[in-house]
Amino acid sequence: MLGLRTAFTFSLLHRTVPKCAQAGVLDDSARLRLVVATVTNKVIIHETDTVLNINERIISLAVAPLGTSYDLILIGTTSSILAYDVQKNTNIFRKDIADGVGSFSTLGTLAMCGSNCAIWGLDANGKDSFWTVTGDNVLSLCLCDIDNDGVNELVAGSEDFDIRVFKDDLLLFELNETDAVTSVHDLGHGTFAYALANGTLGAYQGEIRLWRIKSKNQVAALVTFPDSETLTCAWSGGKIDMRNAENGEVKLKETLNGQVANAFVRNSQLTIVMLDGSVHGFEMSEDQSVADDGQSVLHDLGLRKHIHGFEMSEDQSVADDGQSVLHDLGLRKHSLLVELRNYELNQQSGNVEILENERKLPANTHLETCLIVNSDTVPPSVELQLSVSNDAIIRAVIVFAEGIFPGESFITHPTSNFSSNLCVQLRLDKDIAVDLHIKTFIGYPESTQLHVFELTRALPRFSMFALCNDTAPEPEGNAVFTINERPPRLATWINENFLLCDEIDCEEDSSLSVRFYSMRSTGMLFIEMDNSGKVTIRNDDMELVGNVIQAIAEYFHITTISTIANFPAQMKSLNELTEKVALNFNRYTSSPLNLAKQII
Repeated sequence: MLGLRTAFTFSLLHRTVPKCAQAGVLDDSARLRLVVATVTNKVIIHETDTVLNINERIISLAVAPLGTSYDLILIGTTSSILAYDVQKNTNIFRKDIADGVGSFSTLGTLAMCGSNCAIWGLDANGKDSFWTVTGDNVLSLCLCDIDNDGVNELVAGSEDFDIRVFKDDLLLFELNETDAVTSVHDLGHGTFAYALANGTLGAYQGEIRLWRIKSKNQVAALVTFPDSETLTCAWSGGKIDMRNAENGEVKLKETLNGQVANAFVRNSQLTIVMLDGSVHGFEMSEDQSVADDGQSVLHDLGLRKHIHGFEMSEDQSVADDGQSVLHDLGLRKHSLLVELRNYELNQQSGNVEILENERKLPANTHLETCLIVNSDTVPPSVELQLSVSNDAIIRAVIVFAEGIFPGESFITHPTSNFSSNLCVQLRLDKDIAVDLHIKTFIGYPESTQLHVFELTRALPRFSMFALCNDTAPEPEGNAVFTINERPPRLATWINENFLLCDEIDCEEDSSLSVRFYSMRSTGMLFIEMDNSGKVTIRNDDMELVGNVIQAIAEYFHITTISTIANFPAQMKSLNELTEKVALNFNRYTSSPLNLAKQII
């Protein structure tokens, strides 16, 4: 059985900035040293007299070699980045970045810096060797070989709930999440872990989510420890857990007193730095007796092949066999004990009398669900309508969905006026596809035991758009592009991505024109296509038009689309802003004193 053994513990006597603690070899001595940033904007190197006083608020810190044989200290502040060489006791470079540096990663000799809507790649001299744009403030960065081509891609988590994967400076794909992405971490084999501000922890392999869990605490750090198959997560509240990287299964749990600032792995040791400045180092320990017991159980039972529907390979180690089989047997035992306990409770005399007097729910009782767009409610919303047959009533409904409800779940349970019908209103703030996991509790008013109906309904990406009539005003903004498809195929995409009462039919030789309006902003969205493959998207919101084009490209597996866009209202706003900037710049260059008086 795995366990953590304390290797060392000490205190820095300084409060630490979250995520601003690392360890590295800072000079030719090859000795590993701890580097932390304090809340008083100082960088302290443990066991040395070196203290760096920074005149700006520190928000990120990293140690990495940038063309050197040892590590440099990279310090990100609210307005700049500083690279410091401990060996030479000098600043290698300092570069102003107006929106600050909130996250770091290293690519060879480049320091990758996450900022507001942009990622910078700086070389050892502080020169820009890489730059790309993102959608919002970048909170986390990591390198991961997503497509398994031997070259790492850049994974960026941002404040707008998106995880973006870049190949060079081009966006490979993006993943929509339900909160700000505070951490991303490479797990190898095209897999990476991620954490959100709402306490969600999960993993993706490429664009496919492998698993996810939810906690009340936030993730402070993600590391791979003690092996490449184990993800260790340090939670802000002091909890440490180790999980199988492939499925999220918990292998080990520990708890520390205090709040975690950061965690990292050096020299096969897990180091946890707390916000109060205390530092804890751990090594792995294994109870060999438990492993030996697992081996003997396997040999005694002869469980070498076909165990619970899977075949054990002959070359697998006995220890691995023991862990897997004993775990499966333990889960099966727990399920059987719970089931047995329920049978025992139902056999008690009091329960038997109650159950005999209760009405039984007919076996042919069924639950119907329907998703419709209701623009008559205030505010307009999507409605999940549920109805049950055989005069039964709906006692409660639980809906689990990402990004719709606070806490990702919604519960309603009428206490009076019971009915066979119930309606749940859904209002999405973003255009994302969502799976609704619905649990409906059905019975009668006097029932003490309820039947649970479970089902899943898919909510399409653009469900917050309703059809409008042909007299709706045409938006000025538009984007035009051509695809090698026919109008009936685009009609199929519309039917799958919008919530429609009746599907849109389109003949093979006819053109397509569909008009929607947004129930969030009341703006119009027109989608048109002719027989030549020319598609026109009309809307005054450039971001929405971009999302529609991206969704179409993903559906038809199109990697490149040449688009002609025209957004007069947004171009007018941009021109007005540019003119104001130019006017203020001219005033500043001609008369700084007058400008100062105007500001005062």
